[in-house]
Amino acid sequence: MSNRFKERRNELGLSAEQAAVKIGVTLGTLYSWERGDTKPNAKALADMAVAYNISADWLIGLKK
Repeated sequence: MSNRFKERRNELGLSAEQAAVKIGVTLGTLYSWERGDTKPNAKALADMAVAYNISADWLIGLKK
């Protein structure tokens, strides 16, 4: 799952700082998700899906 977070961010050409602002989290939190150290809660995952313009199902690996 964490690799999809970074993959999509890079596809959109967003820096980690830009993505963190769009999602509404700290940079440290975003990096923690992208490394797989922690996982976003449901609200954060939904916010990320909106910010990244993709389904939450894709982000968590349920869709290809």
